[in-house]
Amino acid sequence: MKIFRIILAIALLVVLIPCSFVFCEVYFSIKPGMTRADLLMSFEYDGGIRSPGNGCFIYRRFEPSYFCKHFGVIKVDVEFEFDPQRKDHPELPSDKIIRVSMPYLEYRTYD
Repeated sequence: MKIFRIILAIALLVVLIPCSFVFCEVYFSIKPGMTRADLLMSFEYDGGIRSPGNGCFIYRRFEPSYFCKHFGVIKVDVEFEFDPQRKDHPELPSDKIIRVSMPYLEYRTYD
């Protein structure tokens, strides 16, 4: 029983340590004041409904290992500075980021 606990602890460390480094990289790579174009260099839109003022984004550089595949993808919710009077281009690359959520794991949303 003790050997099983040791093996389980080692397996969890092998899975969680690389994932925690990626979470730190994601968290520190986005800052309020950056633009939508800066965000889209490392992230892509998640599926589902979104508005020009906010959206859910998936981290592109995260290639989950065999063990991490079952946890989903790394996502963040981002809120942009948006002028509701602007009707011709609802989403511009120059939109500024106001708020960013903590990164979290979730399965990809498909339309």
